[in-house]
Amino acid sequence: MIVGEDYRLLVIKNELVAAAKRTPAHIVGNGSSTVQELIDKVNEDPRRGYGHENVLTQITVNALTETIIAAAGYTLVSVLPDGERLILKDTANLSTGGTAEDVTDIVHPANVSMAERISKIIDLDICGIDIMTTDISQPLADTNGAVLEVNAAPG
Repeated sequence: MIVGEDYRLLVIKNELVAAAKRTPAHIVGNGSSTVQELIDKVNEDPRRGYGHENVLTQITVNALTETIIAAAGYTLVSVLPDGERLILKDTANLSTGGTAEDVTDIVHPANVSMAERISKIIDLDICGIDIMTTDISQPLADTNGAVLEVNAAPG
């Protein structure tokens, strides 16, 4: 099992051009609102839409979401304690309600070199390289991080 945060490295013409820390759809409790009310509040963000119409995607509640909520000991009508973070999806994809934070400026040079080498080996002009690591500012080898996937058509 690889422990850490989910990152997407975007390589174009064998050069790293952007990096993002991707966070799964989640809510943070306030001690008074239910899980469903907190989801509704997050979805009020005008940047959230359906599909790829906006920068971010609405968080939808489906069977998987309910399973994840139940595994954490809650239901949609539970009140989440103040400050508690509840993950709602099992992936950090923007298309499932996740968010992305630009971390391009802190990617360690060894990770930049690795990403660029991968794009050359696979011979892709554009690719998204998904990695898991505890600290993107350190070489993957030092953090026991790993490459999870290489996408030929990153979103």
